[in-house]
Amino acid sequence: IHYVGEVGGPGVHKAILEQLTRGQLQWSRQDDPYDVAYVPASLEDGCSNKLEAFPQRQGIHVNKASLCERFPSETAGIELFYRDVQKQMAGALFLVPKILPRWLARLICPVIDLCTGYYTRLNTPLSAALDQIGVRDDQARAVLSYPWGDLGNMPATMPYGIMLGLHAHFSKDGGFFPVGGAGAISYALVETIRKQRGDVLVRCPVKKILTDKRKACGVLLASGKEVLLAPGGQVVSAVSMRTLYCSLLDSMQIPKMPSTVSDDGCMREGIAA
Repeated sequence: IHYVGEVGGPGVHKAILEQLTRGQLQWSRQDDPYDVAYVPASLEDGCSNKLEAFPQRQGIHVNKASLCERFPSETAGIELFYRDVQKQMAGALFLVPKILPRWLARLICPVIDLCTGYYTRLNTPLSAALDQIGVRDDQARAVLSYPWGDLGNMPATMPYGIMLGLHAHFSKDGGFFPVGGAGAISYALVETIRKQRGDVLVRCPVKKILTDKRKACGVLLASGKEVLLAPGGQVVSAVSMRTLYCSLLDSMQIPKMPSTVSDDGCMREGIAA
């Protein structure tokens, strides 16, 4: 991992991690600045590797003040951007349409959006949103968009709300790294799973997801071994939609969905991370 945010104080993100790891995972704060964006003033400067450094520091107000000082003509747009960063900190709203029944989410989410604009920001492309809030300077736009590679899409198609969430995730408390290295995360999670009578297996790739009457009933490993679900069990996939539908599911049992596997479908894969 590179670094983790929102573990420096009380919050939903830290609470979830502590529950999953039984409080065994400890965090060490990184030096400030936790990141530096190197952005050219023009295309010509970029081609000649003339880059300007923009440190990313702990505290949303610190980053906002720094950019307003560097781009005084863009102050109004920068202030609107960081206002939206603070609004997008209500990360629990991201889970509402996922945990509620679909019919209930369709009733509640529009009301939440009317009051907060949370879902509208998620449905607005980053480039279009920067136009709307009035950020015109190309270098300023690039600085506000600099971590797009962490999220997979170029700014023209990147959801504005997702970029705001990434800024909020790190700007609030800065960056942290797990004490003991990245392996401490998996170690703590494995211990939690085993405490619940589960187990974790490695080096056993899955070849197919087994289905019965259009429902997952187990997995077929590359070794040829079948692992069937216990009563009440579930198969949880962490791969991309394209890999899931094109490689792991039987097309005879689960027809491919054009919206997930075609190049112009609604679930296109990102070009970066």
